[in-house]
Amino acid sequence: MTLATRLSEDFDPTSQRKGRALFMERSVRLNSGSPRHFHGEVQGTRYYEVSIDFNGRTISVFCECPYFADSGPCKHLWATVLEADRRGLLAEAANCAELSLEEAR
Repeated sequence: MTLATRLSEDFDPTSQRKGRALFMERSVRLNSGSPRHFHGEVQGTRYYEVSIDFNGRTISVFCECPYFADSGPCKHLWATVLEADRRGLLAEAANCAELSLEEAR
């Protein structure tokens, strides 16, 4: 199962649609990644720092965009999830039996 499939209920449809567009435009830049994390930047209005970290049961997400600060999981994070799936990163999170999402602040 992909990470996008596992997390789809945590992202609203608009963020998913806009995030897919960013992903298709190759707007996600990876700085470091592994089976447990993805740290990078996504180009929106400007480059926004994004991170997704898995600690064994919980996936912690962060984006420095204003939408995330006000509303939670954003299009930049959805684009990052799709890029992680494409690269085979965060595989431990995708394969975890029970997975919950938390917003890092």
